[in-house]
Amino acid sequence: MQFKTLSKTMGVVIIAAIGLSTVFCCGGPEAAYGPGDKVTIKGRFLDEKGKPFKGREIAVWVQNIEVFFFLPDFTTKTDDKGNYSITESGKHFIWGSSRTKYTTVANSSSGDGPVTSMSFYPVEQEIELPDARLWTARLAEKVKDGLVTFDWNTIDNVAGKPATRYEFTARGQDHWDLWEEDDVQQGFDLPAYIFQNRCSGWRITGKIDGQDSYDIDWSFRSGVKSGKNLVPSDDYKLVSAGKPCYAEGFGSSRYTAFTNMEWSDVHSFDTLAAWIILDLEFSKPISAVAVYDLSTGYGEGTPAFNSFDIYVTKDTTDWGEPVANTSKDDGYIHYEFEPKKGRYVKLQANPGSNLKIRSLVELSAFSAAE
Repeated sequence: MQFKTLSKTMGVVIIAAIGLSTVFCCGGPEAAYGPGDKVTIKGRFLDEKGKPFKGREIAVWVQNIEVFFFLPDFTTKTDDKGNYSITESGKHFIWGSSRTKYTTVANSSSGDGPVTSMSFYPVEQEIELPDARLWTARLAEKVKDGLVTFDWNTIDNVAGKPATRYEFTARGQDHWDLWEEDDVQQGFDLPAYIFQNRCSGWRITGKIDGQDSYDIDWSFRSGVKSGKNLVPSDDYKLVSAGKPCYAEGFGSSRYTAFTNMEWSDVHSFDTLAAWIILDLEFSKPISAVAVYDLSTGYGEGTPAFNSFDIYVTKDTTDWGEPVANTSKDDGYIHYEFEPKKGRYVKLQANPGSNLKIRSLVELSAFSAAE
């Protein structure tokens, strides 16, 4: 199985490591119990060294009608041997059709510690899950020649098998929207400038997808590598901070929230926008652009997307040809190109495309350091 993840924080529960599914109204396999029967889920948690994870909260999340809530449905605590057990009525784990709801068991955390989770369909009335061990990953990063390289220990020694994939997430100040990569391997690198000298932490999540609907989806979120400005950069200078930003269909509305360097929230449009323009107020040589947490959707007509293009111009009556493009249609995107002097920077899908912008966190322009 493979499911879309959530990676935000609410209250004291951090569930970035939890593999929560998109909602399927039909549910999983049929349950071997009824709504009035008692269902018991038990197992054992171990710490990073393989010792019992004593007296720590274990939480259970169950697929709801349309969404997952961040706060857990049930909680319990481990005993001195790391064991936990929770018993609840079967009605909590099945739909009206008797098909099972996707359920996640994980240690809950309010800090930067590791989180290990198991997600599955609770088919049996008595469920004993495998031992779950936390994973520190021993994160390390190195900045050289404008690139930052990230490295970590694999999950093999705690999971007993290799990861299906690893996911990377970086924190800007207190918020985890600074940068994300969905599928990375040890030793991958990124341009250091995209972190804007604001990276206060990063982590890796190792995923192991179950083979079928009766199997377990594992998620091992590492502890956080934290500190002040973990990814220093001086190769590119940010020139868009606090500058006005305009969107198609919204007249002269200024979206300075897209240039405030806070990464505190996703800013959405009421209707899809075909383009966004940065006004740098003065012409500057632009060498790079970064887009943070872009979400898109198609307008009317047959989808015709080929690329997201970047334009730089001194005069909005003549945009000329794009200076860079990518076939990536959402998420976190960075562009590097030969310097071009201009006051305005535009993000827009290729001509003829009906792919439009739904929301984003930040849009930034950079000038190469002199």
